[in-house]
Amino acid sequence: MSEILQQIRTAREEIWDEEPLEVKQLSSRKAARGQAATTMLYATTKLATLITFLNHMRGVARDGDVDLATMKAVTVPYVRFHAGVIGGFYQLAETARIVRLAEGALEEAGSLDEFASLVGELSIYLNRIDYWIDLHIPWAAFGRVFEELGP
Repeated sequence: MSEILQQIRTAREEIWDEEPLEVKQLSSRKAARGQAATTMLYATTKLATLITFLNHMRGVARDGDVDLATMKAVTVPYVRFHAGVIGGFYQLAETARIVRLAEGALEEAGSLDEFASLVGELSIYLNRIDYWIDLHIPWAAFGRVFEELGP
């Protein structure tokens, strides 16, 4: 467990100051009508959903008023699903690999503290990936076009 946690920390440190290549290439993933906007927006939304879930589960684990088996039964399939989407549709292979590492370690967690540490570290890693993706989204221009076209 501690080895996997360290691998996730190391992966996070590697992407902290330098944008990962897979994120740089994300805008080349064209979606409907040959554009990348929806790819970028859905990627950031999917990551935000997973991050929010992980942070919530970390809080529940830290409260300690739940059994570990229940935490695993709820979290592992959710993480597994997101690993498939992240690696498949968005082709963020390294990010998916890290999520799958965490998924396997979550199944092996021996305590709520281990569980909380693992989902917390995964959340930080994913937050940084989401940060890099967010920098590619032209929010100001998006906002102007949205206002011009009207809701």
